[in-house]
Amino acid sequence: MIALVFLVVGLTGQAQPGEQRVLIVEATVPLRAAPSMTAPVLDYLSLGVDRHVRDAGDGWLAFEFGRTLYFRADAARRVDDATIGQERESLIRLHVERRDQSHAAWNEVLQLIENESRNAAGLVARGRLALYELKALMGAGRSYRNIEFTPFERALRGDSTIFFLDTLAGDVWTVKNEHFRKVHARVIGSPAADDILWLAVENGSGECDGGIICPVEAIDTVVGEYLRHYPNGRHAPEALEYIVKRLDFRGRNPLTDDPYITKSAICGPLAAPLASLMKAVSGTSHASRDAALAPLRRLEAACR
Repeated sequence: MIALVFLVVGLTGQAQPGEQRVLIVEATVPLRAAPSMTAPVLDYLSLGVDRHVRDAGDGWLAFEFGRTLYFRADAARRVDDATIGQERESLIRLHVERRDQSHAAWNEVLQLIENESRNAAGLVARGRLALYELKALMGAGRSYRNIEFTPFERALRGDSTIFFLDTLAGDVWTVKNEHFRKVHARVIGSPAADDILWLAVENGSGECDGGIICPVEAIDTVVGEYLRHYPNGRHAPEALEYIVKRLDFRGRNPLTDDPYITKSAICGPLAAPLASLMKAVSGTSHASRDAALAPLRRLEAACR
């Protein structure tokens, strides 16, 4: 019985006469014993692998790996030395934006990014790959629900420092804010660094179960952090709009409607994150700055 393993190895050697170089553009491509959909599956090719192959006719490609293996030609794209880098990055970008992939497919995307990162040259390339990896981690986390952490940890890169189970959001595995900051620090100065820190906002500042302290702390953690680094960055207008929408107090008490909660019980722990967020917003010169400061100033006034 032949064990099924993924052929994730890349290109080796030079093309022989009659061969072409192709990039695998689908996840988990079956390798068959003959050019037929009914032939036994002997192995698999992973997303992003490139191989020298020959045309086996009728929409099939073939290559030698101990024996002749066949796969469908529509699972691959022809490339050469000049286009392989651009095509592989386009492939990564396409897959990290998908929302309907299985967890196994997300794992292949992450493996492809990891393999590519070993060959990345220069800060710009590292920044883009880091951005793609974060998006893939977010997608992989969303593909799991209502499971224990230990098997998930083993299935997804075995790194418990990356995820937490967000029960308020419906038991979704979510990338920790700390991981975004860690990745950002690694590629700061890259053109992608702005987008990486904003991705933490898109990832969610965390659900809050009532009260005003938690939302302000959560917004300061992600939106405030973005504005402290990029006060006039690409996403500064979105950051300010985010604050306005999340802290809409129109028609209600900005602190609490609960008569049994004292002002001092709220304003004490609220003081530090509120001051931090106000300072971050004040640092931008965008036209919507005052609109974002308005609810913060109302909170500040309510605590006097």
